[in-house]
Amino acid sequence: MIGTAYILILFFLFMTQWELKRRWQIKMGKSWRVGIDENNPPELVTGGLYRFIRNPTYLGLFILLGGIWTIWPTFSIAVFCLIFYFFLEIQVRCEEEYLYGLFDDRFASYTKRTARYIPFIY
Repeated sequence: MIGTAYILILFFLFMTQWELKRRWQIKMGKSWRVGIDENNPPELVTGGLYRFIRNPTYLGLFILLGGIWTIWPTFSIAVFCLIFYFFLEIQVRCEEEYLYGLFDDRFASYTKRTARYIPFIY
């Protein structure tokens, strides 16, 4: 049986990641989207948290997946989380390829000084 304190901690972590994800999306303004819209190119956002990582929204989703697996540590949830991670990683790489084409040297410089998800690690 999962204890009340454990549930409260997980709920707090979930709400924290939800609020951070919301703020990151607001920071991106009109540039925020999931996927690639070639008819409406984004601006390159590099301020705020984006100074350290390029994909804070996706990082928030990965944290959420970890929380889901922590609550329901079953084989099927683990498989779901791995598949979800795999497809998001493909999405991120496609978006980065698009941004390289759109911003060329500016995006290349940005990727050299920022991590994809976790500051100073990956």
